[in-house]
Amino acid sequence: MTTLRYKMFETLLKLTRANRMIAKTMDGKPARSEPCPGRLKNRSEQVDMNGQTVWIIHPKSGPGETAYIHFHGGAYILGLMALHFGLASELSDRSGVSVILPDYPLAPKVQVGEITAFANSVFEYALNRWETVKVGGGSAGGNLALALALHRKKAALSQPAHIMLMSPWVDLEMSHPANDGPSDEVCFSDATDLRRAAKLYAGDIPVTDPRVSPTFADLTDLASMSIFTGDVDLLHTDILIFAEKAKAAGKLSKLAIYGEMGHIFMLYPTPDRESALIEMADILRR
Repeated sequence: MTTLRYKMFETLLKLTRANRMIAKTMDGKPARSEPCPGRLKNRSEQVDMNGQTVWIIHPKSGPGETAYIHFHGGAYILGLMALHFGLASELSDRSGVSVILPDYPLAPKVQVGEITAFANSVFEYALNRWETVKVGGGSAGGNLALALALHRKKAALSQPAHIMLMSPWVDLEMSHPANDGPSDEVCFSDATDLRRAAKLYAGDIPVTDPRVSPTFADLTDLASMSIFTGDVDLLHTDILIFAEKAKAAGKLSKLAIYGEMGHIFMLYPTPDRESALIEMADILRR
């Protein structure tokens, strides 16, 4: 069962109509990223890369020997939020790795090609500083981590050491009936807004193109991957389908399913994410 704090946080999200953030942004509200919190000032770096800010959160003990690039979620429409920095600092402290948070360019100003190219630039930067670089992300960020891996596979470039996916958005067509509810998910009530955002991100490319929806991609020759999902997530069915495909390709090292948890629950500052944080930190530490 979820804790009272989890239920209270969900209630807060409902009261603030968090599930309408994507729609409001597409309808004209500017998508501004939040800055790195002051409490992380003494353990963070700010790097300018192609006109975008890339944040690096180090462990309290100093820079780690391994780097983990975490691409944030937000349907390729929303920027970095305080919750993303909170997750990054938790993972950094628990694993001892330096966590890289790219404030990547967003749709509709740019589309899949430019966003993936920026992600690759971040990865190349990390490779120049750390011997071991792992990648991952939540929701759309998980999609971007896979897009990066597929891009590097096509270009015959080295793969990340591991791909860690949290509630990944793997099928942007979202044609499965489960995507249209009814849903207990607080982040979005159905797939309507996500389908709109998907088209802005894809641009002239069909949303079923593997560069956009990795569930349609050939996953052989990618890095091993771990997947974390909550069973009331609107995307849960699509995630399970993708997980089966990854397993068939011999690339699934872990599938962790959390009962009664919603989309990207790992961001929630409640005790309910504790076991997920422990498992994710262990993956980054290896």
